[in-house]
Amino acid sequence: MKISDLSKLIYFKEAAQVLSYTKAGQRLNTTPSSVQRAVKALEDDLGHKLFVRKWKGLALTPEGKMYLDRVLKALKELQLAEKELDAKKQTPLNKLKILTTLGLAADWVYKIIPIIQEAHPYLKIEMCTSNLEVSLESEEFDIYIGPKTESAISYRCKFITNVDFKLYASKQYLEKYGHPKNKAELKRHKLINFSGSNLTYFADTNEIFADLGDYENYHLTVDFYLVERRLVQSNLGIASIAKDIVEANYKELVDIFPTEKPISVPIYVYHLAKNLDEHTVQIIYDALIQVSPYHR
Repeated sequence: MKISDLSKLIYFKEAAQVLSYTKAGQRLNTTPSSVQRAVKALEDDLGHKLFVRKWKGLALTPEGKMYLDRVLKALKELQLAEKELDAKKQTPLNKLKILTTLGLAADWVYKIIPIIQEAHPYLKIEMCTSNLEVSLESEEFDIYIGPKTESAISYRCKFITNVDFKLYASKQYLEKYGHPKNKAELKRHKLINFSGSNLTYFADTNEIFADLGDYENYHLTVDFYLVERRLVQSNLGIASIAKDIVEANYKELVDIFPTEKPISVPIYVYHLAKNLDEHTVQIIYDALIQVSPYHR
């Protein structure tokens, strides 16, 4: 290798990207003549001209264009290597505390545990679940997976997927009580409401009944979606249930209004940046995508 000084490559890269020794010097906080000398030394090392002077600035020679492409790739590889080495210097992760909702834990999040453990064999994982919104201001959790929250000031957030909800009933229920032709006819049916509190995760799914106005004559109210689904399977009423879960596992249930758009709830991953490096966060994110039962 003819190049003994990495700074020559950096000076060449900057000059090649702006086609000016003056502008390159400004970006590098040095003088134009220093940049020019470094480029001249590099050309001497290589035995090729990399630039030609024009009336306004510089132009790359064919050899210069080819060399710039290789230099950019080489510098990018060096940056990646530095990031990997920095990650190895960080304190090894020995405990991961995850917060999610009961429903997401049961249908989805539990599936990422073996994937995380394969990447971190000695990691202790604590998964906490809640139906009611838990404030993240105390920074008690490393990861939160669920609907958007306003209490995660110290956390970084990334969208994963949407969970779509539609109204379902059992065939036996519809045979007994009839199939509603429109939303107005729902008032004559046994409706199952999801939670009586707007502090519950997924409380927004009750918007599916918004067309009923101030109607509050729900026959059942539950705050755990697995129970809600069981009630529907037991022929006890109509409720909003996650569409992808029904289509994959409970095809005996009937979509009440198949042509209507679902209620969509965006799901995010929040992570406490000071506790988790980007590599670990990416493993968790990729694992969630890999095992997700929900179509993106």
